[in-house]
Amino acid sequence: MTELLHAFERNLPGQPMYVGVDDSVLRPLKALGYDATMMGTEFSVDLAGFSLRGKAMKQLRHARNLHRRCAVTVREQEGQDVDWHQVAGVSDAWRERKAVKERELGLLTRPPVFGDEWGVRKFYAYIDGQLAGYVFFDPWFHDGRIGGYCANILRASPEMNRLGVLDHIVLQAMSQFRDEGVPEVSLGIAPLHGVRPWAGDRKGLRWAQHGLYRYGNRLYAFAPLAYHKSRYRGRETPWFVCTKNMSSARVVATLLKGTGLLPVP
Repeated sequence: MTELLHAFERNLPGQPMYVGVDDSVLRPLKALGYDATMMGTEFSVDLAGFSLRGKAMKQLRHARNLHRRCAVTVREQEGQDVDWHQVAGVSDAWRERKAVKERELGLLTRPPVFGDEWGVRKFYAYIDGQLAGYVFFDPWFHDGRIGGYCANILRASPEMNRLGVLDHIVLQAMSQFRDEGVPEVSLGIAPLHGVRPWAGDRKGLRWAQHGLYRYGNRLYAFAPLAYHKSRYRGRETPWFVCTKNMSSARVVATLLKGTGLLPVP
């Protein structure tokens, strides 16, 4: 990993900043002189032991049983079987209720691709025959085999989302993945959630993140997103931002611009 990082930086035309790294990358970066500040939490579910039993899973049981309340079906579909105009329409309606409406966000997630992609699994929910929502799962691999899938894109029309359709899709997909022998599903990172002191971190950057998490939910739904992911009672893994010779103010500004929360001239 250290050699890979050296090669990467030799070909980088600017000052590097590593965003969203876990412990496997954190250790060699520290050896290269980088500091590390926690920037969020990833939520992952081990499928073999996942269960909806218990009081804490009541909301997810309600979402799983959506088919008892309306005529919902979930299908994994290839591009030739999907009306991409409807898919884009659901996406537009979804973004219309977000603080940033005019562009897709990036950096911590990749924007949706409305078409077939190698290895990406795409599940769609239909209610009374109409597209209600969808979830796109990105794969990751260990030693040439599927290690799991990450729920990367989750979108639904606003009225359908209130019914719990997105959780219904995720739960249906998780059940299918478990039957296939897939070990794990990641719900992705909750930015700024659970940020806590870490050895050698930047106190100023940590405080700035606490402030954004508490007061910046009109800019991005930091707290609601974390709450939604936490309901799956999965494993929580800290993610970090690693920098060298860069002020905390510049780190915050770069992250806000890189994600698209602030426009770039």
